[in-house]
Amino acid sequence: MLRLDERRAVSCLAIRGILRDFGLVAIEAFACGTPVIASRSGAMQELVADGNTGLHLNPHAEDLAAKVNGLGTIRENESDGRGGS
Repeated sequence: MLRLDERRAVSCLAIRGILRDFGLVAIEAFACGTPVIASRSGAMQELVADGNTGLHLNPHAEDLAAKVNGLGTIRENESDGRGGS
């Protein structure tokens, strides 16, 4: 298990599969200010505000790479008060 300071150092949390439960790991990431990249299904569809608290992901590796590269937009929004958790 990661310590809190280690969790805050993570640039993003990518959840590629379908979570059928509530998604506690995503909530913990939000609490640390970490954006979540997740599929547009199950709980993640409701928890992740696309472009605000994270990004929605299509089930392709290429899309995951594009989303990770696009995290700068979320970080910029977070720093100017428009995004983040």
